[in-house]
Amino acid sequence: MALSSDVQAQIAFKNLLGKSQTDSLKGVVNETVGIGFDVPSLNVMMDSISPTASVAVADGVAVLVRGLLVEDSTTNKQGFTTVWPNTPPSGTDLKTGSAFAYGVGSLEGISAGSRLTNMISDAFGVQYGAIPYDTSGNRIFPRDNREWVYQYNSGVFYQDVPTGATPPKEIEVFYYIGSRLLSQSKNTQTNIRVSATGSTSVSSDIYFATYSTPFIATYSSNYLFLVDFNKTNLSATVSLNINGIGTSSVVKYTANGPVPLVPGDIIGATGGTASQIYYLVYNNSVFEFYTKNPLSDPSTLTNPVDTAYTVGGIDRGTQFDKVSLQDVFKDLLYPDQLGSITGFTMANNTGQVNSYEVGNSLPRQTYTFSWGLSNPDDFRSNTLRVEDYTVGVGTVFTQSTSNSSPFATIIGTVSSIVPYTRTFKMSLTRNNGTIISKFLDIPWMWKVYYGSSTWSTLTASQVFALGGNLATQSIGSWTISGSGYKYIAFPEDTSYNFNSVDYKGLPLAMAGTISGYSYSYADVNYLFVTVSNTYGISKQYKVYRSKNQIGATISVNIN
Repeated sequence: MALSSDVQAQIAFKNLLGKSQTDSLKGVVNETVGIGFDVPSLNVMMDSISPTASVAVADGVAVLVRGLLVEDSTTNKQGFTTVWPNTPPSGTDLKTGSAFAYGVGSLEGISAGSRLTNMISDAFGVQYGAIPYDTSGNRIFPRDNREWVYQYNSGVFYQDVPTGATPPKEIEVFYYIGSRLLSQSKNTQTNIRVSATGSTSVSSDIYFATYSTPFIATYSSNYLFLVDFNKTNLSATVSLNINGIGTSSVVKYTANGPVPLVPGDIIGATGGTASQIYYLVYNNSVFEFYTKNPLSDPSTLTNPVDTAYTVGGIDRGTQFDKVSLQDVFKDLLYPDQLGSITGFTMANNTGQVNSYEVGNSLPRQTYTFSWGLSNPDDFRSNTLRVEDYTVGVGTVFTQSTSNSSPFATIIGTVSSIVPYTRTFKMSLTRNNGTIISKFLDIPWMWKVYYGSSTWSTLTASQVFALGGNLATQSIGSWTISGSGYKYIAFPEDTSYNFNSVDYKGLPLAMAGTISGYSYSYADVNYLFVTVSNTYGISKQYKVYRSKNQIGATISVNIN
């Protein structure tokens, strides 16, 4: 016999508060047997997730996916599972530096049609709310008569009243691609032993290798390739293709980051005898080259990959070059004793470079980088490195003979017709081998237009005439001056979605369908207007208007 609904609810309530059910007559405070929950390490997200979805995407911890909803035939049209679409999501995968692709980088082990699970829920922010669509392409709103709920961890869409409802077909969700506890809970490194043969010359060296066990279809940072080469390299341009998967450059890491090999770094075989074994790790589309196993010394840490976040005294962008674990913990726990970069700015002949509107152009000219150092004696001399860290650029401007600020260099024209961030990075090496970095992000953003007007609807030129500010999201407080209807126009991008507008803690009445504002998101209505900005770049905007005219300046909160 099944448990009654009341008993099931009682058990769930006690379990939620950390107690087990031993007696249906006992209240939760009288239960003495505790309970815990088992959470698989695959489901534990390790990276910080910003409440702003666009920031999480830029950080490389989230990607927007329009998944397919497939009916579970055993659920009487109530349950639908989410699967990956036929084509990968759009955008650049920071793990590979190129477009998202199934089977590699952040989507390693994923293919079209496989189950899509472990999404970021709207508990992290309203912008992560799942957006389903029916077979006619219409959005299914939260208050739809079918009474639906989306379960982010399992990827299951449930509709309580399927009768008469157009079946769901697709759903927009944010999939978590950051670090998980699983990847940090055990050593997942797999050793693969191969022998490489090649063609060498003073202009380039090309090597090939084959293997059969284990079978893999793609390169992965989880593999440690143990390689011997049949020939000594004669040039600095070295590449390797293993099992025909693809040709990638071979580089070695120094305190200043990746550099090409030099002739003779690889000692080839002689007389048919296998040569020295070298250790190669695939990372960010290149093979890292080591003469010793980079994982073999338990008392030091070597990791040439930038840390993603600041933790204690270890800043974002830190690398480690044979740093003792004692020094790693000292950096982590006692940051005040360390040398650090106290500022990093960039200026041209018109002043400091900050942020720009989409379409604006920075001309080719001299740009000056400036910074400050605390405890400068904690740094090794002549280890300064400044580079354009933007994905797809990667230009190193200097490996200066001094750590002193400032540094000037010529940079070519920079502009963008879409939202874009140009990132610059400076690095210095501490005496203990820790390489610390400071980043400077120069964003190109859309403008948000807002102001007052007595017109009940606005043309594109009237929206433009409202004026406004650059912004990457809608969430926050907006002060709208003047008298008349209060207008605010956001670009038609996911990062500008919101759920409600309030004024002094009370909902602000907004224009609806009867006023011509026939589109809606989270019950807030708007209309579309295509606006050309100052630089001639056209963008579709969602225009929102107060229901009534208001004869004063007000500050509204958008949530």
